[in-house]
Amino acid sequence: MSAFAATAARAELPVPCGGGACTANGGPAVWVSSGRVQDPAVVGNTMNITQESDKAILNWASFNVDAGTSINFAQPTNASVALNRIYQSDPSRIFGAVHANGQIYLVNQNGILFGAGTKVDVHGLVASTLDVSDGAFETGIAQVIKQSTPAPAFVSKGTMGAINIEQGAVIQTDDGGQVMIFAPGIVNAGTIHTPQGQTILAASQDKVYL
Repeated sequence: MSAFAATAARAELPVPCGGGACTANGGPAVWVSSGRVQDPAVVGNTMNITQESDKAILNWASFNVDAGTSINFAQPTNASVALNRIYQSDPSRIFGAVHANGQIYLVNQNGILFGAGTKVDVHGLVASTLDVSDGAFETGIAQVIKQSTPAPAFVSKGTMGAINIEQGAVIQTDDGGQVMIFAPGIVNAGTIHTPQGQTILAASQDKVYL
């Protein structure tokens, strides 16, 4: 088998927590820690995630999407949200396709790379190296500041990596969608398209209030 064929055979998709896959990196022992989500279904180079509750928290040992692969989130409505906490020890590498009819949050303390050729097509995307607490997620990241004691939506949990969007990467939403990027360092050489919506790139070392 050629080196190229061997690489193609090992096309990488996200790996859920479970069976001890995340505990070495301080992660949980379960994949779904809140909400209802069916087990991932992998067909060829595509992973399908079916979310049954409006909000869900998913835990990943790694969240890498190779070129030529895709991950699809099927959610109840475009207001549904999936918080994806990623426990790998290095930045997530996204070079393939990510689809969601609702909103997805990707949180990896060590960084996220959207490589050339990436295609993200969602209603809403948050990519962050700052963490969001379960409480802030359940309350709503734009609502916690309105509490009697205003709170940040995202906070640092130690040393954090950067978020890089390379030239040739495309992140887009449908009408009225949002893209929010939070990290100490953000480099955008790609395309972010949010028609009649909102794009926020906010560099922060410790907190983000929304």
